[in-house]
Amino acid sequence: MPCPPLRRVSTPGSVLFALWMLTLGGCAGGDPVDPGMGTGVGLRPQAGAETDTAWQGDRSNAPERTELTAHTPEDWDRLWARAGVPAPIPLPGDQIAVALFLGPRTGGGYAVSLDPAILKDGAMVVPYHESVPGPDDSAAPPTPSPFAIRLIDAQAQSVTFVLAP
Repeated sequence: MPCPPLRRVSTPGSVLFALWMLTLGGCAGGDPVDPGMGTGVGLRPQAGAETDTAWQGDRSNAPERTELTAHTPEDWDRLWARAGVPAPIPLPGDQIAVALFLGPRTGGGYAVSLDPAILKDGAMVVPYHESVPGPDDSAAPPTPSPFAIRLIDAQAQSVTFVLAP
């Protein structure tokens, strides 16, 4: 359900204000893609990656599994809006960004990470790892649409994501 727009309550009284606030329940912000979905909570640098080159998060605004590339600053900002947080740095002029959003998950323990891209036959191949929960992760909180974003050299126009062995 979309969040109602914020309006000024013209009728005085704290009771009416409290009732109005209750109608906003479940509206935690987000992107027009799915307004109640998430706010990029859990954003962190990807382990093992150079500083300011790769990030991953537990929640995003992506309503489905999506592979994206960003070639311009505008694309970069839209990509991070889908992640639910502002871009941590400007898009470097000699790089593009690749992103993989897993889409909503019902339980906890899901994650995704992107390996460095490999130039192969004129195309950039981006290996990725997808983590699924084990039997001990059943009590973990849900991870709505985990994601990973990585900067890569802008050497090719086409990008292919492949599940790493």
